[in-house]
Amino acid sequence: MTLGSRVLRCDIRVSKRRIAVRARDYGATSSSAWRRSQAPLKKQKGPLMTLGELLDRKKKAEHPDAYRDHVDTLQYCHAEDNVDELKGSVKMKKQGALPVLDAQGGLIGVVTRFDLDTKDGVVVGDVMTTPPVVVRADDTVGSALSLMSAYKVKKLPVIDQGSGHCTGMVSELDVLPFFNSRQARPTSTPGTEKYEDSMLSHHHNIDM
Repeated sequence: MTLGSRVLRCDIRVSKRRIAVRARDYGATSSSAWRRSQAPLKKQKGPLMTLGELLDRKKKAEHPDAYRDHVDTLQYCHAEDNVDELKGSVKMKKQGALPVLDAQGGLIGVVTRFDLDTKDGVVVGDVMTTPPVVVRADDTVGSALSLMSAYKVKKLPVIDQGSGHCTGMVSELDVLPFFNSRQARPTSTPGTEKYEDSMLSHHHNIDM
């Protein structure tokens, strides 16, 4: 082995370490098991992987018992929930954005941490974005990232095309790993978490 090759390998190791630190600094909370489970499908499908496959694989890696027993792990809230209580909840601190469901389990809106900070002493229904922009389970990660970029949001609810119910939320951090350096990535505005008031469910109707 030459000196040049040793230096090159050292540089590669340092670069990988920097990437890992940077991902942690930006709040990449996905478990190592989840990242390992992504690797085969990233190579096979890349941006053409469907969101249903993504959510299914993520649940299998992060909640294996729930996946095996077919237990729903969706984190959500209701329009009647108190904003102050939700703001301090573990699920909001961990997720950053939650789907808002009605009594029948239908999606009626999305609420983010940014929304909760706008008003005190009110309920979720007063600050949530409704109707939300949604994606379907059979949409690709590429289309999800394009939509996030277009509307400057970090997360989108995923709707099952059969039942019409929300099956999960996908984030920018979930879909970005499926793009390599040679594939075009839509760009989004860093730090923009709020849904605009004018944003309608133009991509897919939530009453599918």
